[in-house]
Amino acid sequence: MKPAPALSPLSLMEPSPCLRDYIANPIGRYTLGPTYLVWCKTTKLRGMVFWGRPEPEHMASVTRAIDVDGGPRASLVDARRVESVVPEAFDTLAAYVRSRADKLRYRVYAQALLRPDGLVGATVAGFCRFSRSSTGCFSRMFVMGRTQFSGLGDTLIGEGAVA
Repeated sequence: MKPAPALSPLSLMEPSPCLRDYIANPIGRYTLGPTYLVWCKTTKLRGMVFWGRPEPEHMASVTRAIDVDGGPRASLVDARRVESVVPEAFDTLAAYVRSRADKLRYRVYAQALLRPDGLVGATVAGFCRFSRSSTGCFSRMFVMGRTQFSGLGDTLIGEGAVA
């Protein structure tokens, strides 16, 4: 018996032709930018992937993509491939978190952050800590380096949380 082929998580979702289309209908879809991918598997599980050197305009697009109403959810943020942090991009994301603190407190009940090693990883982890103190949300926060990802799914969302 041959093993089943490995599926990419993106193969289970549809690409959105543009950011506006994704914002209008995010469930089961993803949107792709120059240094980011924002996805929404279900109403209860969403996430982002970053790579390279995200610029302020990229973060502005990300904040528009994630500012979609919805119920409580778990979130997975993969920043393992970020090579450097642009201060203005960091400020764009920080301003978004501060301005939405009340909503985020109730929307995101758990978040996992996968970070790179080194100085960039420390900056990403520091942002994560800033987010917690700014919003009081993310009651179950995980900050992980490159090699600590095994078994995260069950821990993050709990059994049966993603329908």
